[in-house]
Amino acid sequence: MGLLLRWKRPSSEANYDQVRIYRSDSQTGTFDLVATQTIEDTSYYDETGTTDYWYKIDFYDTATAVATSLSSAIQGDTKLWYCTVDDVRTRTNIGASGSNGVTDTMLA
Repeated sequence: MGLLLRWKRPSSEANYDQVRIYRSDSQTGTFDLVATQTIEDTSYYDETGTTDYWYKIDFYDTATAVATSLSSAIQGDTKLWYCTVDDVRTRTNIGASGSNGVTDTMLA
């Protein structure tokens, strides 16, 4: 079947250069890294993805090893969902701080 995931690229955030995509077979299960892509990529096609899987993403800066908190879990579906850094902040109550605009607050 396969699933296409899409998100919006961060606009004025830290120097993120990668998007990491995670997948689990349950909303509260362990999310395993399934792909790492450049920040320019705003979609990922999971060839083995089904509506039984759940997904999360984060943005990563390889130079500083700083990552955003993981997004909320989204179940594979036929709808298109978009996630921005602002969406992640809103859902996880993190705000910009420090010179790189990232806090280390973990997902609640």
